[in-house]
Formats: sequence, structure tokens, C-alpha cells
Amino acid sequence: MVTARIRRAILPLLLLLLCQTAGAQILRDSWRHEVSFGGGMSTNRSFFVDVSYFWFPLEYVGLGAYVGINGTSGKNDIPWGKVTSTPYYDQWILTPEHQNITGLTFTPSVMLCTPALRIQALRISLRAAPGLVLTPAIERVEAEFREVNPSKPAELSNFKYEKYWLKGPQWWAWSIRAMLHFSLDELGGGIGWSLSSYDVWSTRRSGVIEGTSFSTFYPAPKPLNHNFFLYFTWKF
Repeated sequence: MVTARIRRAILPLLLLLLCQTAGAQILRDSWRHEVSFGGGMSTNRSFFVDVSYFWFPLEYVGLGAYVGINGTSGKNDIPWGKVTSTPYYDQWILTPEHQNITGLTFTPSVMLCTPALRIQALRISLRAAPGLVLTPAIERVEAEFREVNPSKPAELSNFKYEKYWLKGPQWWAWSIRAMLHFSLDELGGGIGWSLSSYDVWSTRRSGVIEGTSFSTFYPAPKPLNHNFFLYFTWKF
């Protein structure tokens, strides 16, 4: 009798646990929101980091956008030149805070996913995300003009600082990302490659100071650039 009572008490608990497990599985299959963080390198001698948000109205189709920061860190890409307009200064160079480039991008995209290959709890799928890259086509830089007086230590010399506004040719570009995606429950990540017409150097190439063009210091423009990246995701 005691054993039968225990069975009658345990059976509803097992059914309740089974229902909760099934409900959790349905919830996992119906997640509709995803955020990500990633970064990588580009063949145009730059790097980037970005975050994204996507809403999935359909199981394999998402709508969202990436917000990214693209930058450079090359020590050989520092514009400088001779001063010919005044006898008081003999050289100009971009100030340290403007020697590297930082470009902001906003990329509305469509996320297309294949059905996942399931290996126990691991899910593997392919993704593609075509998008439109929007970026400011104007930038401010500052140059330091150095005094002609080799007998003085550098810290005692007089300097002049001038600000310049640069207007570039590119305020939009296109990109397409291809990704191999892995996920375990709500957490995931993957590796990816992208092809884009975005050029982080484009606005800087328009700069000219004292007859010296910035374009001579930067990589030659390319119609397309390749990017390789890693990313991590969280669904909710």
C-alpha cells in the first residue's frame, strides 16, 4: 500500500517535469532575439569590433543591424610634410590622437540561416548576412606645426596646431557576411568571412596640408576588401 501511494505521488511529479522540459524545448526553438559581439581583421590593413541585434520573425530569417568601430594602428601610415608657406615652421605632422583612424559604421542587415545540424546539444548551421554599410563621410584631424630652431630642445620649441575638416567620397557601401555558427542552448558563436566595398581610409585620403596629400601615406584604394572575424551570440 505504501509503495502504491508513493507511485501515485511520484507519477504526477514526473508528468509535470516532463511537461516543463517539453515547454523549455519549445521555448528554445522559438527564441526570437539575438545579440552578438565580435571582431576581426581586414585585408586593407585595418581591424574592427562590432555588436549586433537581430529579431527573427521567422525561424531562419532575421532582421537587424551591426554597429561597428573600424580602426588602424600602423606606425608607417602617419601623414607629415614640409612647411613652405611660412619661415617660422619647417615641418607638420598629425597629432598623436589623430595619427590612427577610427571609423564608425551602422549596417542594417538581413540574417539568413540554414536548418541546424544537431549533434546532441550542439547545433551547427550556416549563415549569410547581406547589408548596407552607412558611415560618416566627414572627419576632423589636427596637425602640429614644428618651429625651425634646431638649437632648442623639442620641449622648449613653439608649436602651432591647426584643425582640418576632411570630406570623403564614401558615405555608404555594401557588405555580405558568411558564417559557420555553433550554439548550445541560448549561447553560441562562430567564425566568419565577409566581402565589402567599405574602405576605412577613404575619407583620410582626401586630406592635403601644405601641398602634401595624405593619400601618399595610406594603402591604395581597392574596390573590395576581405574580412575575417570571430563572434559570440546570446539568444533570448
